Amino acid sequence: GPLIPQGERTPEQFLEEHDQRLASHAYFSKVLMLRGSPSQAPIALYLQKPQVETPNWQAELTAAHLPWFEALEREFRNTLATPLGLKRRGDIPLNVVCVLQTQGDYVNYAGALQNSMGVSAWGAFERRSRWTVTFHGGGKSPLVERRRGILHEFTQALLHAHLGAGVV
Repeated sequence: GPLIPQGERTPEQFLEEHDQRLASHAYFSKVLMLRGSPSQAPIALYLQKPQVETPNWQAELTAAHLPWFEALEREFRNTLATPLGLKRRGDIPLNVVCVLQTQGDYVNYAGALQNSMGVSAWGAFERRSRWTVTFHGGGKSPLVERRRGILHEFTQALLHAHLGAGVV
């Protein structure tokens, strides 16, 4: 293919690297993550395959999560990035969100991280791997109550994708 400047990634290259990071990750190497349907926004949604599949599980998880990330990305772009002249980093052409099935899965994920001290109860932006992780069901708090914490983590991911490597 055409030569790409050092650090620049096409979405396809970025997702290929992402898949490799998943495969070598302490937690994600042990669970099956499927890429969700494409988004109009620069977002790639990955969904953990449930132990028991219902016919519409992918569509249900996508509908419960993706519109919120898309809305926040649009708001971030319109309110902050465009007026401030912030350009998306060439090495992060899109943001990856991994949705685990249950709170138990999320607790296991957090436990597999070397530094799980900074992991919030409802979502985590893992800077080194450049993905945001959250979960769909389980636990005492319904998704509507967890949404703010999840979107807070995704905001960190958006900032990271638009500011220089050492800034956030």
